[in-house]
Amino acid sequence: MKFVDDPKALDEGLLVAIFTGDGRTELHVMKSLAKRHNGKRIFLLCSKLPFHFRSGTGLSAVKVVKTFVKYGILRTLFLVDKEHVGEKQVDIEIDRVLKGFGVEVESTKLFQQPPENALITTGSVGCHKLTIYSVVLGKEKCLNEDISKLVELELKLKVEPEQKIIRKVLHDNRLDIESLVDQAQSRNLTEAFPGLTFILNEIEKKNFE
Repeated sequence: MKFVDDPKALDEGLLVAIFTGDGRTELHVMKSLAKRHNGKRIFLLCSKLPFHFRSGTGLSAVKVVKTFVKYGILRTLFLVDKEHVGEKQVDIEIDRVLKGFGVEVESTKLFQQPPENALITTGSVGCHKLTIYSVVLGKEKCLNEDISKLVELELKLKVEPEQKIIRKVLHDNRLDIESLVDQAQSRNLTEAFPGLTFILNEIEKKNFE
């Protein structure tokens, strides 16, 4: 899989646009995780251009799905922290928000990847058929919990799931988030990022269909 920032540069291949409900840390993790997966004709789009819009935060970020449709991008990957879902049933919440922004939901499959959730939703906007992959990140709150777990597995250090603390520990070990993921053992990535690795494997399968 490859990260791209301009969909117009692609002649062929499977394009999946990534958007988040929180920030940019998820994208640093995704960039490195994608390199660990096959799928030479699968491209993950992460760009502010040509999409001049604010995606919002939390679950409301899914409203950008309709904007992607305007540019012919019908597959998206939505990353959102657990704190925005809480104890609610995640598949019902995703469906509710998508419908609220005008997406006709046809089906949603929820895959339990303890302690996280991964979902694959199919639907439509007008005559356009959509596939929306979603991952709810974190055991209780957010992605920092997953990164903290990876630090523990790779560096044998217990780290509080706070961004400043994580960055300091990585800096002290001459690492950043991307290089940590780059050097990590596959089994540790699966344990630290169960939802993300599951969904990337599902996307990867599309390369062979």
